[in-house]
Amino acid sequence: MEDLTADSLLSNLTSLLEEPSAAAAAAAEESALLRNSAPMSPLEVASFWTEYVARHGGAQRMQSPAKVRAGLSKKKSGEENP
Repeated sequence: MEDLTADSLLSNLTSLLEEPSAAAAAAAEESALLRNSAPMSPLEVASFWTEYVARHGGAQRMQSPAKVRAGLSKKKSGEENP
């Protein structure tokens, strides 16, 4: 294995950017097709989930279990802290 030097890294990155492989080009094309065929734009998705959380009072059931274990989630009124 050749030693990693700044020159070899630059050379390899330049060749990847200038001459993408067929597999990389196919993967990029597939990714673009999937992203562009989405039924909602990213703004619509963000709006949907913001409205969902607002409608469901914070959607506690969708929060990370790690957040709950760390004590970062809001407690309902009447509950005591451990």
